[in-house]
Amino acid sequence: MNHDKHYAEKAIEPIDVIEETIDRLTGKLDPKAVFNIGQSLKYILRAGLKEGESVDKDLDKAYNYLHRAKKGTWVKVVSLKKPLTFESLMRKYGLNVTNSENTYNSVDGLSVHRGYDFYVIHNKDSHKVYDNLNDLEKELNNLIN
Repeated sequence: MNHDKHYAEKAIEPIDVIEETIDRLTGKLDPKAVFNIGQSLKYILRAGLKEGESVDKDLDKAYNYLHRAKKGTWVKVVSLKKPLTFESLMRKYGLNVTNSENTYNSVDGLSVHRGYDFYVIHNKDSHKVYDNLNDLEKELNNLIN
């Protein structure tokens, strides 16, 4: 049998461990849970051995499959990035506060105004309205970069 390098480095064949576990669990757990446990074992047994895959990435995948085996859903990913705020967006693009904390200007005549639940970009003789910061950021990126 031809073995992938990331599995061949083991003293015990990972497929033997996975199949033995599946055999022991079949009939005791939901078939989908058994499958997901097998997948989790695959990632645990190869953690850090597959070229281009980090230990953390493999262990995250294993955890995700175990979570799915137990709960029936994938892990909800929580971003550790700071949430986008109007002020941080203005700093990112070098826009400076003017006479109002809700209006920011750039050196080339571009200004951004924050309303109650909208944002407006004024550029020379036109303006565009946005209802969320993500769309505002995309447009600022197009205009400034």
